[in-house]
Amino acid sequence: YEKKGIEDPRITEINGVFYIMYTAASVYGSLLALAKTTDFKSFERIALVSEPENKDGVLFPEKINGKYARFDRPVAGGLANIWISYSQDLVTWGNSRCVMTVRDDHWDSWRIGASSQPIKIDNGWLIIYHGVKAASSGPIYRLGAAVLSEDDPSKVICRSAIPILSPREYYERVGDVNNVVFSCGAILEDDSQELKIYYGASDTSICLGTANVNELMQFCTIGEH
Repeated sequence: YEKKGIEDPRITEINGVFYIMYTAASVYGSLLALAKTTDFKSFERIALVSEPENKDGVLFPEKINGKYARFDRPVAGGLANIWISYSQDLVTWGNSRCVMTVRDDHWDSWRIGASSQPIKIDNGWLIIYHGVKAASSGPIYRLGAAVLSEDDPSKVICRSAIPILSPREYYERVGDVNNVVFSCGAILEDDSQELKIYYGASDTSICLGTANVNELMQFCTIGEH
């Protein structure tokens, strides 16, 4: 199931264990797999945790109402939206709901998917996500943000109307895949409230962007949601 490679790992720490949800590129299509480690020297594959076609999986850092929770991005009928699912054992997932959809005539009108692990904030969950717009020159990948309800993350409180990061620098616009900023991880510095967003640029370089988390939350409330 990994014959064509593995990609887009997203790491979530839960009780001292680092869980890695990644895309397994199989001969049957892309599907989600889960592994874990405590030292990043040895890894244990836990299970395949979706059917094809599914990508952009990431675990929440704590249980929601007593269950593990994850975001993923199944593709059906050409639609690629962000969903949430729940599990008792990290292997069998269900009670799935659509959280966010693409928006016509927006920067995220073709595909969206979770980027970093969900980040706990005072009044909910902050998520960084990528949005894709199909253009005549090819797809353009940008990053956005949204705030979700703490007790029910399927409910969107606010969502950025415009991107928080777009490919503007040369290394973000030209590379193996042009016009791409794509993140799989972020770190919130508790003392400064600085959010460090690590992202790939044009599938060629690894970059770091920073933002104040409170300003980012406020940014999500501006304009249409």
